[in-house]
Amino acid sequence: VMEALMAGPVSETLQPILPEGFSVLSARIEGNTCYLNLPKTSVDLMPQDAAAQRQMVTGMVRSLCSIRDVRQVQILVEGERRAYLGAVDISQPLNAMS
Repeated sequence: VMEALMAGPVSETLQPILPEGFSVLSARIEGNTCYLNLPKTSVDLMPQDAAAQRQMVTGMVRSLCSIRDVRQVQILVEGERRAYLGAVDISQPLNAMS
């Protein structure tokens, strides 16, 4: 799922939700939680605008929650929990409704 998001949309009329150069260290599923581990370099690529940051995180979470049995996503940076990813609270797992 993350590879498809990083590749971007097939249609030229759609905008990608992830910036060019965005990457993922790892993703694993434990129970109903997907743990998405991002490198600091991807965090540095986040848009400056808080609304765009929320849109990016929401897109990742909704996409990952579309995987069977995944109900929530915990975003990690370099394997560590953080309070925020830009302006987005990632201290707790996020669900598709977050």
